[in-house]
Amino acid sequence: MTTGEPRPDEAADAAEFVDLLRQLKDRSRLTYRQLEQRAAAAGDVLARSTAADILRRSTLPRPEVLAAFVRACGAEDQVETWLRARHRLAVGGYQPTSSAPDLPPAEGATPDQPPGRRAP
Repeated sequence: MTTGEPRPDEAADAAEFVDLLRQLKDRSRLTYRQLEQRAAAAGDVLARSTAADILRRSTLPRPEVLAAFVRACGAEDQVETWLRARHRLAVGGYQPTSSAPDLPPAEGATPDQPPGRRAP
């Protein structure tokens, strides 16, 4: 576990994102029951079983659950950062900073015929 704040914008995939959520919960030092109570006090719905489930899996939580979880962990000022990172991963994952050069089509390929397939 790192000593700094979790950086969701650096997650390369859903599993890393969930690992950062685990770190956020660990830093909060709150139990699942306390997270549920804090969420309710803020007007959010976050059952303790739901909080446990999102940390047990390696898939992205729903946006509304993520927002409630982050707020309950005491990171109200970071909700938008977490939601943007989640959205980035949901729509296309981690994008490298440099793009690959365009390659010419493989030998024998045409725009409508992939390589390795013969025309009828």
